[in-house]
Amino acid sequence: MVQTSDLEYPANRRTISVARYKYNSEGVTAELAVMKRAELQNVSCENAHCTWDKDQSTLAGLQECDEYKIVASFNGCDDFTLSVHVPPETDKWKLEEPKKSNTSVTLSWNNREYDKHRCHLRYYCRCLPHGKNFRTTEEQNGCIVTGLSPNKNYSCKSEISFNGKNVKTGNKQLTTDYGKPTPVRELQVDPLNQEISAVKIKCREPEQINGPQEEYHLYFLGAETMIKANESCYFEVINLCHSTTYQFKVIFYNGKYSSDPVISDPVRRGHYENYGPQNMTMNVAEQTEPLTGSQMCTSIRSPDKSIEHREENELNVASLPIFAQGYKQSQCQK
Repeated sequence: MVQTSDLEYPANRRTISVARYKYNSEGVTAELAVMKRAELQNVSCENAHCTWDKDQSTLAGLQECDEYKIVASFNGCDDFTLSVHVPPETDKWKLEEPKKSNTSVTLSWNNREYDKHRCHLRYYCRCLPHGKNFRTTEEQNGCIVTGLSPNKNYSCKSEISFNGKNVKTGNKQLTTDYGKPTPVRELQVDPLNQEISAVKIKCREPEQINGPQEEYHLYFLGAETMIKANESCYFEVINLCHSTTYQFKVIFYNGKYSSDPVISDPVRRGHYENYGPQNMTMNVAEQTEPLTGSQMCTSIRSPDKSIEHREENELNVASLPIFAQGYKQSQCQK
C-alpha cells in the first residue's frame, strides 16, 4: 500500500486526490479523497479504462508505472482533472547479495521486471567509509560502486526513488575481496661483522597489506628460488663469498597475492671500510654451468636457528636443500 501526500485546498473547493494505492493480482486500486463528496457525480480516466466505485470512493483497474488523467464531475461545476503516475509496489523489492571484487561492489535489486525509464526509477548508492577515488555508476536495477580498498569492511546503502521521491532503501555490510599488497618499505642491508661475511636484511611492512596473511620472502637478485620466508621482515645471511657483490630482493605475500619486489643496494664481501655499492654484481642469468657444493659458501641464518652449507668437493646442487638450489649467483670468484 502506498499513501500519497496530503493536499490542502479551501474548504469550499470541490477536489479529488489519491489517498493511497492498493495492489492485487488484477492491478492497482486508488482510494480517493474527495472534498464535497455528496456533489460528486462521476469519476473516469481520460483515454484509459478504469472503474469508479462511488460507495467505496475507489478507482480500480489502474496499472503500476502508468500515467493517468482522472476526470471528476461535480454538480453545477466544471470538471476537475487530476494527473497521477501510479507508483510501483515496493514491498516485494529486496536488495540482493552484493557482487564484489577487491575494489568494487555491485548493489542490485530483484525488480528486473520493472523498466527503469518507464517507471521513472533512479538508483543511488554509497559505501562508507570511502576515499577520494569513490564513484558510483547507475545501472538498470542498481549501482556499481568503485574506488574501494581491498580487504576492507564497508557499510553500503542503496536507495530507489520514484518521480524524485525515495520509495525504498536497503543496507548491506560487506568486506571487499583480497587484493595485491603494496611493496615493502625501507629495505636495508647492514653488515654483521668487519669482513662483511654476514649481513642482516630488514624492512618495514607494506603500506597496504590487503590480505589475511603477512609473509616476507627473501631472494638473491636474479634467483627464482626463495632463500627464506619469515613472518617479520628480518633476515641474516652468513658465509658470503669473498670479493663478491650481492643484491637481495624482498617480496611480500598476503596469503593470496604477492607484491612487486623491492631490490636492495649492492653489498660487497670485503672489509667494513669498503662496504657500499660496488661495480661487480653476480646475476644468475649469466651462470650456465651446474653449481657444485665446492662452489657454495652462502648460508641462511634466521633469528632462531642457523643452517650452513659446508663445502664438499663434487657435491651436486641437486643434493642440497631446496633453499640452496638455484643460487648460482652465490658462486665464489676464484
